[in-house]
Formats: sequence, structure tokens, C-alpha cells
Amino acid sequence: MCLDLVAKHFTLTSTNTKIHSDSPLRFTDGDNHSWLFLDKQQAIDGDALQQLLEELTSTPKWSTNTYTKALISHPAIMTCLQNDTATFDMLYTMSIDLSKLVGIPSMQLPGWRVEDGRDWFRQTYPDKANLVNHESVLLIRDDADNVGGFLLALEDTQAGLSRVYISDLFVFEEYRRKGLASALIRSLIKGYHTQKSACIVCLTVFCENPGAVAAYFKLGLKVDDVIWVIGSK
Repeated sequence: MCLDLVAKHFTLTSTNTKIHSDSPLRFTDGDNHSWLFLDKQQAIDGDALQQLLEELTSTPKWSTNTYTKALISHPAIMTCLQNDTATFDMLYTMSIDLSKLVGIPSMQLPGWRVEDGRDWFRQTYPDKANLVNHESVLLIRDDADNVGGFLLALEDTQAGLSRVYISDLFVFEEYRRKGLASALIRSLIKGYHTQKSACIVCLTVFCENPGAVAAYFKLGLKVDDVIWVIGSK
């Protein structure tokens, strides 16, 4: 559902990302971190895949994202896992189709307000300021103007269908378990539901985070698929 948007987010994180191949997408970001994104529809012969993975794992920092679990058993990956130089995680991709959404839960959280956070993000994270040129930022503040958290969203439109990928959702530790993350997502959903009838909001979440998954279920999101994330330690 959103692996291509995950990839797009990471290519935009750095201002000097170098693209090595478009299909499959392989690139190196500004920190010399190599990335490979393999979509399930892509047919890559064994020799080509072997070469791709050898090039990927030859760099100090590398990551590959794929819908295909079998990639973990590939010799180039297995060697890294067995040598304890790599690890893997699983991410759920979750989404909600706003055209089928009837009611929207209240986005009001007493004592808090959601607002545009582009300027705040640029000042707070200058090394990632490039993201604000491509992604929207929602900020949540309390009545004393304390920032509780933020949300980044990347929009993509194809064939009349808008997809919005929540690329980052962060609540500062002292403000957690107060409903701020849900308030940010509800605000985003409300905005796009008002503007567009054909729109899908999606995100990724670690499978080992059942609390977050349950909270997203309550907001109406559903699990679409699993992304396997394999990378250097």
C-alpha cells in the first residue's frame, strides 16, 4: 500500500541523496547509508538480486525494505545475520480509506491545539529541514505553548487517488499516554476528509508495538501488509 511512499520519504530526508537505480529503488543518502526497496510486483532474477544485495551490504550502513519474507533467507542476507552484523524487524502497513469514512471521532483534546508546524520543525531539526519542502507538519501545543509532539505527512496523487503517508509521528516522553498521537492523526484525517473524497491515509508501525497498533485500530485504520526491514547494526 505505501512502500513506495516510505521509499520516497527517505530519499527526501537528505538534500544530497544519490539514486543508483529506479526499479528496484536503490540509493545512498547524505550519511552514506545505502537503501534498497523491493516491491512485491518486481521480478528480479537471482543473479541480479545477488549483485544488488552484495552492493548493498558492502557499505557500513545499509537497509533493505521488502514485502517478501523469503529475502531473509538469501545467502547475502543470511551471512550478515549469522555474523551478527545485521538485524531485522517487521512493520505493519496500515491504512484508512477516507471515501468510506462515515463519522470522524472528535479531534478536540482539552488543553491542546493542533497547528501548522513547518517553522517549528525547521528550527528544531535543521538537519532535516529539507523534509518541510515536501511534507506537511502538524504540531500539537498545550495552553502554555509547550510542544507535545508532531506529525509529518507526505502526499502523493496518482490517477485521481490521493495517498497520504504519515512518515513520522512523535510525542515527547513527558506528554505520552495523553492522547496526543491520536489527536494529531484525527486532525490530519479531518483535514483530508474535508478536502478530498478519494484519499487513503496510511502509516507503518512496528509489529512488536501492540499498544500503537490497537490505538490505530480505534481510529479506523486496518492492517494491509507486512514490510520486512533488514539492515546493518
